[in-house]
Amino acid sequence: RALAIRDLVSRGADRLPCVLAVAEDEEEADALAKDLVFFLGAPAVVRVPADAVLPYDDLSPDRNVEMERLAALSRLHLAPAVIKAVVVSARGLARRVIPRKILAAGADLVGKGMELPRETLAAKLVSLGFARTPLVEDAGTFAVRGGILDLWSPADPAPVRLEYFGDEIESCRRFDPQTQRSEEADAGEVVLCPAREALFTDEGKAAAKQAVRDIAEKVDRPTSRVREVLDQIDQGAPFFGMEALLPGFHAGGLETLFEHLPPRFAVWLDDTTGI
Repeated sequence: RALAIRDLVSRGADRLPCVLAVAEDEEEADALAKDLVFFLGAPAVVRVPADAVLPYDDLSPDRNVEMERLAALSRLHLAPAVIKAVVVSARGLARRVIPRKILAAGADLVGKGMELPRETLAAKLVSLGFARTPLVEDAGTFAVRGGILDLWSPADPAPVRLEYFGDEIESCRRFDPQTQRSEEADAGEVVLCPAREALFTDEGKAAAKQAVRDIAEKVDRPTSRVREVLDQIDQGAPFFGMEALLPGFHAGGLETLFEHLPPRFAVWLDDTTGI
């Protein structure tokens, strides 16, 4: 399958530079993405994963899957010319994702030599859903200590340490989250992307609260429970069950994966018997 998709990419490079490969399920999508990496190289393949639970299963989805999805969408936004294949399961394709405008406002590259005050970068990370912690040990977190800002972007395999001289980033080096020791080589730059799909920005909180009120008017929901949810949104801290409110955090609604793809692309539909 992967060899056939590679040939499809090479033959249609001028007219259809990207292939959307749709697999039967998540397991098949993982296997297909792995094979495509062998033929096309890792930078050319984007795997967009789907949650294992449905929005109203009363379970919280895996945070790692959420961050992998955000990282994949950010790669599509920041480096569209490099991407040759986008792999997704049929279930993943059916689910809507965050709007492209969120990535346009948040996805960015930060690296050595840039003038970007620590306080400004810290505020940006909070707006992107990063959690401020004493030490960076997990993706989606950041820490500030004097002239150093550590962060682990969901789009990167390891955290980076930004060392400042005034407001200028003097170095950008990866470090081991277990030992907290930096590497000698400079990483060059780090890809910033949202760390959460539901962002507690002023706009996001206002939209979510309005959505909760609208829903509460249509269903028999206790006023105390509605007030509790509104207070949790105001506090800006993640809470259990907020994933079901994800569309409410985006005033214009969620979008399909097609909104994140190039204007023209080919489609590989794999094993239609199970879809």
